[in-house]
Amino acid sequence: MSVPKSKEFLKPILTFMSDGELHKNKELREKVIEYFNLNETEINEKVKSGKITRVEDRVNWTIQYFRRSLLIQTVSRGQYQITPRGTKVFKE
Repeated sequence: MSVPKSKEFLKPILTFMSDGELHKNKELREKVIEYFNLNETEINEKVKSGKITRVEDRVNWTIQYFRRSLLIQTVSRGQYQITPRGTKVFKE
């Protein structure tokens, strides 16, 4: 298995955030690693630039997508929370 495509990160991350609590970027990475049952090679796979891991890149992309869609909000640097709109979308 390889690291799932970006769009596959949407459902698990919104599900993790649906509890209404604050979630840190690192916590979300750990949750998707567990959710997808990624092995050490997949966890450490780097993007083309070699600066960050593919998992980190995909989590960051998902966070930005949700922020722009107003499904989550930044509470403080690196800490995010689902919005009422995000809760509504999650329940649908």
